[in-house]
Amino acid sequence: MMMDKNEKENISKHSTNYLFRPRLNKLFNQAIECKLLYVIAGCGYGKTQAVHHYIQQQPDTVIRWLQLTENDNTPSRNWENIVHCVSLDNPELASKMREIGFPETPARFKQIAEIIDTMDKLQKTVLVFDDFHLLHSKEVLTFV
Repeated sequence: MMMDKNEKENISKHSTNYLFRPRLNKLFNQAIECKLLYVIAGCGYGKTQAVHHYIQQQPDTVIRWLQLTENDNTPSRNWENIVHCVSLDNPELASKMREIGFPETPARFKQIAEIIDTMDKLQKTVLVFDDFHLLHSKEVLTFV
């Protein structure tokens, strides 16, 4: 597949070490409209780099990137990381999320969803959970 001039310029602006993947970008263009997307491949296949490169090219998009660790299986720790990430671009929303706490019940989950819907819907937002495979806590996975 041939790249046009704009695609080549875009790549050179963002990274000198990126391998252009038109097939993945086409899939990402379709998938970005979904509520939840899993990118699955073996270790070292470039998932993080491909996702990062793609979302950096999305205009008018808020990008919230969480680098997960084993410690994120503790619901309170996971929640604090999410709230901190949100606070970087929407401190008011983060404050309300912090007040409610980790949505461990359906009622709390509904509260969080309603707050996010009213306070964060004006922007296109991508929330990336990098190294999602490290999560195994039932509570955290249910929330996500």
